[in-house]
Amino acid sequence: MAEDTNGIRPPPMSEPTPKEFTGKRQPLAQTVFAMIVWLGTVHLNMFIVLASFFFLPLHKFVLVLGILAILSIIPIYKSCPWGTALGRYICKHVIGHFPVTLHVEDYTAFNPNQAYGK
Repeated sequence: MAEDTNGIRPPPMSEPTPKEFTGKRQPLAQTVFAMIVWLGTVHLNMFIVLASFFFLPLHKFVLVLGILAILSIIPIYKSCPWGTALGRYICKHVIGHFPVTLHVEDYTAFNPNQAYGK
């Protein structure tokens, strides 16, 4: 180990303790509702496109497609309390459906108020 100029060794760096997180079973009704909200939005958009194609005139169908395209391009307000609450609800109740175990090496390195990923 390297020594200081005074002959003193620096204290050893403490290793972070790893943590393990396993999904816990949630009530079935809440898990199903969270899955419907999570996966149902894709199906709802497809239903809107198909229904407007079959039941609206062409110029209104194009208007619906334009509105959906604009809504998909508009930036999302990052600290929206409704979106954060919905995302946490879905993550809390859907995780029990999937058999996933997460191993975290340094839990203190995470900021709970920041989203990770892109």
